[in-house]
Amino acid sequence: MRLQSVTLSSVTTSAPIPLDRSANPFSVGLVIEVTGTNTSKVQMTLDDVFDPTVTPIWFDHSTLSAVSATTSGNIAFNCTAVRLNVTAFTSGTATLKVLQGKQG
Repeated sequence: MRLQSVTLSSVTTSAPIPLDRSANPFSVGLVIEVTGTNTSKVQMTLDDVFDPTVTPIWFDHSTLSAVSATTSGNIAFNCTAVRLNVTAFTSGTATLKVLQGKQG
């Protein structure tokens, strides 16, 4: 998977970034880059984000929640998609960068 990124500059959630849940091993690198004053978190789902009849249930990443400074993390278990959720905003931007490991 090529590097995927999304940038937000208000209290909102991004569109889902789909992941290859069949990758073995499953590994995803995540970075939230923060400029200005805002707080965000990474959320994940196990639901099919491509099925319009499904409303995904999103759960917070265990270490990438309440992020107010640039930080990194990872996901080592299968999930179908991630998204960025900006929960507080005064200024600047929050950018989520996602890179999934290549099947080998």
